[in-house]
Amino acid sequence: MGMNEELDTILDKAKEVPGCVLKVVKDAQQVYASAAGFSQTVPLQLPMTMNTVFDIASLTKIVTSTMILRLISNGDFQLHTHLDELLGEQNAVLQSHFKEISIFQLLTHSSGLLNWHPFYTDRQDLFSQLTKFESQVFCKESVGYSDLNFILLGKVIEKTTGEPLEQAFNRLIKEPLNLNTMAYGPVDQGNIAATEFGNQIEMNMCEERRLFFDNWRNTKEPLCGEVNDGNTHYFFNGVSGHAGLFADIEDVCKIGRIYTEPDLAEKAGIDEKFIEAAGTNLVGNRGLGFEFSSVFPEGFGHTGFTGTSMFIHPSTKAVTILLTNRLHQTNPGNINTLRTAVHETVCRYQMTT
Repeated sequence: MGMNEELDTILDKAKEVPGCVLKVVKDAQQVYASAAGFSQTVPLQLPMTMNTVFDIASLTKIVTSTMILRLISNGDFQLHTHLDELLGEQNAVLQSHFKEISIFQLLTHSSGLLNWHPFYTDRQDLFSQLTKFESQVFCKESVGYSDLNFILLGKVIEKTTGEPLEQAFNRLIKEPLNLNTMAYGPVDQGNIAATEFGNQIEMNMCEERRLFFDNWRNTKEPLCGEVNDGNTHYFFNGVSGHAGLFADIEDVCKIGRIYTEPDLAEKAGIDEKFIEAAGTNLVGNRGLGFEFSSVFPEGFGHTGFTGTSMFIHPSTKAVTILLTNRLHQTNPGNINTLRTAVHETVCRYQMTT
């Protein structure tokens, strides 16, 4: 049995997700591509296809880090520039904290910022809330995955370019790489993978924190074409540095290929040394945007809450993208076993070809 047959079998048996698409590219050549299951099951059962558009969730962070690396390569600031130099109009409380936080720390999740906070439960703007909840937000943990790191990187991009984040994305990433589908939502409800039924998971997270919000989306209907992430939808109007992008697998794969193909890195305007640093374990199993873990054997990658993942195997220059709609069911579960099985299969065969 070859790689394609093994991957086909894994997808056929992937009952933990309603549907998925998988693509493997090596040295700019597609070596595997397949779709399985359904893009949505309610109200209609629609087949998954290679053209299905997904809410890519935290894979948005990789797009954000790619934009940041382009700005650094362009000389706009440096990896070790601190936030007070880039977001300088903030109050004294924030300035005292921003002096201690660098771009490097945000990219590697080593800033010590709170991992998550539902900003939509308060009427004040982002920086007012960061000031108000200062003791909770700036908690000084060493390395801890935090949406706040990439929310702030989004603000850095806006401040540095003088453009809204969506406009900066279009100019810095979408147009140079000729991405056809990647865009911030909402997107047209055509061939789109549905996600959660309302925001039930975040409803529970807010309840656990005793935080009140009364504008939740309907929990009887699946989200389709609207971003799943609560902060992005309710607070940031669909556009943020940590979540919000939609794309088909081809466009997501092209983002991953920036880190394996020098000509795409050049199109993205990123210096070779930052491509190398992105794929280097620099602190706490983190590179510049990427993660190192057992889910990504012999390489690095990133996952997204909606069931997405990007895996880069640097020694063979293989890029593996798995997009699923794991949240589009009554009891969504962790799919790291599925991700790992796919990645290990790709590694095993690509090392021998």
